[in-house]
Parts: sequence; C-alpha cells; structure tokens
Amino acid sequence: MARIAAFAFAWSLCIAPFSLAQDPTEPATPRAAQVTGIVLDVNEPLSPLVANVEGRAFWQWEYSHPGANYLRVQFRPVGLDGADLSASLSFWDQSGRLVRRLGLEELRKDRLVWSDAVDGDYVLVTFRVTNPGPDTAIEIRRVAVQNETSAALSIIGDDDTEKIIFYKNSPLVWELQSPVARLLLIQDHLTASCTGFMVSDSMMMTNFHCVRSQLECDDMKVQFNYHETELGRIGEVTQRDCIGFDPQLTSEELDYALVRVEGDPGAQFGTISLDALAGEAATPPAGGNPVLIIQHPAGLPKKIARTNCMIAELPVDGLAPDSDFSHSCDTLGGSSGSPVFNEAGILVGLHHYGFAEGGSWSENRAIRISKIIGELADRGIRIDHWPASVPGDGPGETAEADR
Repeated sequence: MARIAAFAFAWSLCIAPFSLAQDPTEPATPRAAQVTGIVLDVNEPLSPLVANVEGRAFWQWEYSHPGANYLRVQFRPVGLDGADLSASLSFWDQSGRLVRRLGLEELRKDRLVWSDAVDGDYVLVTFRVTNPGPDTAIEIRRVAVQNETSAALSIIGDDDTEKIIFYKNSPLVWELQSPVARLLLIQDHLTASCTGFMVSDSMMMTNFHCVRSQLECDDMKVQFNYHETELGRIGEVTQRDCIGFDPQLTSEELDYALVRVEGDPGAQFGTISLDALAGEAATPPAGGNPVLIIQHPAGLPKKIARTNCMIAELPVDGLAPDSDFSHSCDTLGGSSGSPVFNEAGILVGLHHYGFAEGGSWSENRAIRISKIIGELADRGIRIDHWPASVPGDGPGETAEADR
C-alpha cells in the first residue's frame, strides 16, 4: 500500500488579517451535497434483438442534452441467462472514445445500474450479443445530466483557490492530492457532487451528508485524477464504483462516512494517514495555524486552497461539543468531504460546511479528525478491516423499485 508519510515543508503564505465570529449556540444549517444537475426519465422501450445467421446481434442507443458537462445512463440488462450467450455493453463519448465496456459477468446483475460518467453532452450506448435469447435486451430507464457548476458559497474576499496542476513540482502537495477524488452522486432525482479521499487501499472517507446509505453508495461514481493538465485539458480519469456502505463506519453528528471502493484504488493512488492523534500530540493545532484543503469545488477539476487559509478557532461546537474548528480557506459547494492538512502535511480536519448568506454559521467548518479517530477506536473499528455487518443493519436499501 502506498502511504503518505508526513514531513515538514516550507510554506510561503500571504496571510491577510481576518475576523470570523460564531455563535456556538446556533444550530447548523442542514448540510447537503452540492446539486449539479437533474435526473431525467427516459424509459426507452425494450427493443427485441435480431440475430444474424452467425447468431450475433447488435443494438445501439444515443442521447444528447445540449450544455451538459457529463451524462450518466441508468440501465438494466435482461435475458442474459443463456449458457451459450456472450455479451458486452459499451459507452462512448462524442469524440468516439470508449469510456467503459462491461462484460457478461458485470451485466448479470438483476437491478438498475448507473453507468460511468461520459464527459460532454452526448453518449452512445452499444450492445453486442452472441446467441441472444428471445427476451435479451437492455432497458434504459433514466439519464443523469450534470449541467450546473456554480456554487457561490464560502469564498472569503477573492477566490484564492488554485489549480492543482500548479503544484506538480511540489512533491508533498502532489502526493497529498493523488488520493483525493471527485464523487458523482444521485440524490433525490438530482445529480450532486462531493469530495472524498482514500484512507486505506479500499476505504474512502467523505461526509455522511454526501453518502447516507448503501443505495447512494451503489449509485455513486468515484473519479481519480480529475484535474486539468498543463494544457488546460482534463487528463486520464479513472472511475471506480462505491461497493460498500456500513452504518458502523458513519456518524451524522461528526458528519463522516467511510465507504468501500472497488479495485483497491488506494494501492494505485496512495492513501492519507489517519494518524491524527499522534499528530495532534506532537503539534497541537490551534487558531492561526496555516492549513491547506485539496478539493473539487462545485464538482470542478481538483483545486487547492492554501493562500489566506488558516484555522480561525479550535475547538468550536458543531453538531457535537468541540467537534469542529473554523477556518478561512476558500471552498464551494462540492468541497464537502475534502481533507484539511496542516503545514507538515498531516490530516487534521474533514471539511463539511461552508458559510452562506443568511446561514446559521458565519465561517467555514471542518470536523476535527482526532474526534473521528477517537470515535472509531471506541467502536473497535480498524480502517484496514471491513467490519462484519451488525444484525439488522444490512444494506437494507438494495430494492430499486422506483430509484
């Protein structure tokens, strides 16, 4: 497992004076993932496949939504039980690039499934089958359209966030950013966005208000390397599925969720150490300490906030006593679930709240990582070991009757 080791590095920060007030007695504004678009019902009729003399059949379906930044297709394969049958389902973008191809074993899931995100406003779906049965088909139910990238929240003065590519030659920052991912969510018939980061080979941390159930985990895509290159383009993005949600690994009060991601991406992209208790014992964080946040604000390509970015007050009451610290770092909706690091590259916070005009809190907030680690320790949870299910707490929401 690639694991990030903390070491000191020099920062040159331009820090402006600021004053952030808060009333710890005020309740928090309800937290929610950043809405980025809509889910549209399509309900494409099932089309019977007609095989040629060699027993091969081909079907395709295309969809466009002008102005979309990405599209996702919800589909269900049917009639794939034949012993001699073979099949593949492919998704293509507007340039003709293959985004994902699913084989027969991946297609033999008797439920609705959301595809990977296809960048742009056009998607082509192709279905190739050998020896199809009389009922073999692909049902297209819905399309998710991401067409909103604005979220005018949580900027203090000018927007000081920077493209992460500007730090490619900074070894520590570049290593810290690699495990940070963009999360594409489906919630309440809307598309939404958050940020998350790998803490072990297969386990990712984000906010509970981003992923609240096994159903939302099933519908989520995790994107690594979603950032601009030196040429201003999006590079090679890796998409993975969320495959495990366990209530034991979540807290609404501390607003965290640890979920399992397919394919052990932490082994490829690295992990962020959760050794916060040792870190706080060695260098206790305090108000005025510089920090940085690596994030996907508004679902945009990865950015970093480090200029004029510091802890304002620690501790402050959140949804639990002394659970939070306030900070002056620029964030947007979609930054929820982002890691907050101190100047030594040690994880100290989980960003979960950005102030808004008329909101209950008047500053940006992060959960203290030491509080999360302490709660997991009290529960006997190890992040490198997926816990056994608690009786009665199983996935529970796998039924997709009207998802």
